[in-house]
Amino acid sequence: MKKLFKERVAKRLMPAQKTDIIQNQINIDKLEGGMKIKIEAKNHISNGFSADDADILSQIINDGLKKDSKITIDFENVKYFTSLFFNLAITRYLDEMTVEEYDSRIKIINLSEVGMDAYALSYENAVEYYRLSPKEREAREKIVSDATEMVI
Repeated sequence: MKKLFKERVAKRLMPAQKTDIIQNQINIDKLEGGMKIKIEAKNHISNGFSADDADILSQIINDGLKKDSKITIDFENVKYFTSLFFNLAITRYLDEMTVEEYDSRIKIINLSEVGMDAYALSYENAVEYYRLSPKEREAREKIVSDATEMVI
């Protein structure tokens, strides 16, 4: 199962494109029907671990999505990740668009193997969760809430 996640996510990851990279800035190219934005994560966050880092990256992504842009997020030199980071920063947009639109508008590059594992988990869970009806989501959230109360 883990290998299947990696294979699916690996198909979505693009090899690094080294052209037109501007250090310490967000690289923007005009495209027909929108813009192409490259976000170099290392210029905005030190790792993909905290909710604060996720919020910083999410704000940049959100600004680009409002402009109907295609976004590439480059994680070169960012080493530490959690699936929660990806949930909050990136895959949450699966609630606002179809999987096909998400896959065509948001690309991830230069993700470490640990990062790819965390992203794959976040992506697959988000795809499954956001395809549920509101009633099914509520039922799942209740199960998690009840289980959490039992542990506490």
